[in-house]
Amino acid sequence: MGPLTALGIAVFTVPVVTAVSGGHTVELALSDFRAPLGIMLRADGLSALFLCLATIVGSIVTLYAALLPKATGTQLVSTRPLTDETLPPTRWQSAQPAFWRLWLACWAGLNVVFVSGDLFNTYVGLELVGLRAVALGDRRRVAGDQE
Repeated sequence: MGPLTALGIAVFTVPVVTAVSGGHTVELALSDFRAPLGIMLRADGLSALFLCLATIVGSIVTLYAALLPKATGTQLVSTRPLTDETLPPTRWQSAQPAFWRLWLACWAGLNVVFVSGDLFNTYVGLELVGLRAVALGDRRRVAGDQE
């Protein structure tokens, strides 16, 4: 899921960066509603640069996490059947399944911040990044304490 999404983001980033490097400002009003009613996406030189850098770094992180699933954290799982009291009740298992949802939502929030055309949507993107980053950081801290 992650590497395929990273490839898709890279594919959609290339036309924006090429259009902006040609001197154009890319603007898109979602659902044909202009601000303040709609969501306005706008990419100029600085936002295209940040979008490109986020795509490069995000692709590297995604590739690293896909090649080394242990890097995505660990989770506490129950291994004991209800009838067997001799087994330990829990163990740490690698490859946190929530990592991909949290990481890709955090990356999407970064992209929203970079191409947002108004202050409200910038705020929404920052909230998305902040909440997902806290959840990612909490999972890594718990995993690091138990290993």
